[in-house]
Amino acid sequence: MELVRTIDPFRVTVNGDTVEVDQRTFTLAERRASRVALLAQSNDDDLAPDETDAIAALVWTVLRRSDKELTLEEVCASLTVGDLAAAETIEVDDLTNRDDDPEA
Repeated sequence: MELVRTIDPFRVTVNGDTVEVDQRTFTLAERRASRVALLAQSNDDDLAPDETDAIAALVWTVLRRSDKELTLEEVCASLTVGDLAAAETIEVDDLTNRDDDPEA
């Protein structure tokens, strides 16, 4: 469906750990939490989030699945622009941590 836009799945390293991000596995609640966190962050410093901030929020969303206390600010403090620039786009068949895969 063209109304639902996602970016290609990607793999990024955060604090030495590989994180695979595939927006198609996000629940609507996770998507909303990501957007709310971005808006809250922009309200803190009066700076509108950009694409890089949005990508960091996607990474945060995946990491929060195993650490509900993790904040977007903590992820932003751990990620560098270089980390995001070095992220690799991955094919769906190459994903190793598929949340929608019953075998995982």
